[in-house]
Order: sequence, then structure tokens, then C-alpha cells
Amino acid sequence: MPIKALAAILLLFLPLLCSACVYPVYKTLQPDTRITVSDISGQPVAGASVFLMTNAHHAGRISVLSQMTNPAGIAAFPGRNEWRAETTFMHGSEDFSWDICVEQPGYETVLIPKAEETDALASVSVTLKHGASTPCPH
Repeated sequence: MPIKALAAILLLFLPLLCSACVYPVYKTLQPDTRITVSDISGQPVAGASVFLMTNAHHAGRISVLSQMTNPAGIAAFPGRNEWRAETTFMHGSEDFSWDICVEQPGYETVLIPKAEETDALASVSVTLKHGASTPCPH
């Protein structure tokens, strides 16, 4: 095939290769999350720092929320959803995942990375073991 013909074909299809689809989508930006923290004997741990970290595919960490557990060892984060104009390129659409981290002095820090299913975050149980605490990566 002559080079001129190949160039003409490429110029004809180049706009199609560079275009993207835009459509409305209802996205979960933060799932409704309830975290119950206890020690190895099953007793609730009050006052533990619980972090819910939102990550966007291609953008990295975009938000960090924190709460202290109540006397029953529970921290709850309300869900947040919104309508968005989603654009799909060759690399895909914007997808989210969430990390949970729990820290409390005198206990080993627990990190639960990259949960992608919002149902899995509806009720999370975390058991803390005695040991050295390290800061959560936020």
C-alpha cells in the first residue's frame, strides 16, 4: 500500500482513536462503612483511630477520613454517592478502592488494603493484637 494511501486512512480514523465516550453514572465515592474494633479476647477497643482512605484508579489517594471508636469499639462512616459525567478513555473509567487502617497505642496497627466491593465494607471486624503501634499510611 502506498504511503500516501496509508496516511489518508490514518487521518480518517485518527479522530475515532482519540475520541472518548461520555455518559452519566451514579458512583459510590465512599461506601457506607461500619468498623468494629476489638482485642484478641473479644473486648471492644474504645478510642482507636480508624482511617478510611479513598483511592481513585490512575489518581492515587484522594481523601482520608478518620474517627475514633466509641465505647462499643465502633467507628462508622456514612456513604457518599453522586451522579457524574463519566468519560471512558483507552485506560478505562475512574474506579475507586478503599483502604482501612486502625491504630491504637499498645496494639499492632492493622491495614486492610484495596477493598473494591462496597458490600465488603458495610461491616468490617478488626481484631487488634498487643504490640508496637505504627502510624497509618495516610
